[in-house]
Amino acid sequence: MRKTIVAGVITAFLASFAVATPAQAGDVIVVPRSCPAGYFCAYQLADFDGLMWKWAGDDSNWGNNYSGGLSASNRATSVFNNGTPCYKCDHVIVFDEAGYEGYLGWFAPGEAVWNLPDYQDNKIEAHEWGGAVG
Repeated sequence: MRKTIVAGVITAFLASFAVATPAQAGDVIVVPRSCPAGYFCAYQLADFDGLMWKWAGDDSNWGNNYSGGLSASNRATSVFNNGTPCYKCDHVIVFDEAGYEGYLGWFAPGEAVWNLPDYQDNKIEAHEWGGAVG
C-alpha cells in the first residue's frame, strides 16, 4: 500500500514538469463557444472569451455590428472560422479598414486562433469569404 502511495506521489510530481505539445491527428479539438456551423466568429478577448460577434457572410464594416453595446471594429483578439468547406468560398479574408482595404491575412475553414498576432490583434475592421490567398 505504501509503495502505491509513494509511486502515485512521484508520478504526480513528475507530471507537473510535463511540457505541452502541439495537437496531433486524432486529438480532440475544442470548438470555441457559441460559434455556429457556417459562421466566422470574433471574440473580444483571448481564448475565445468576452464578447462575441458572428457572421455568416461578408461584412465591409465591422463598426456596424454590436455585441454588449460595443461594435466589433478593432476589438477582435481571437477568431474562429467555422465555415462550411466549399471551393473558393470557405476562407475568411480580413482587413484593417472598412470597405475591404488593408489586407491583414486569412483564416482557413476550421482555423481557430486563440490569441491573434500583434499585426491583427484589435485591428480587424472588415472581412469577406473567398478562396485561399497566397
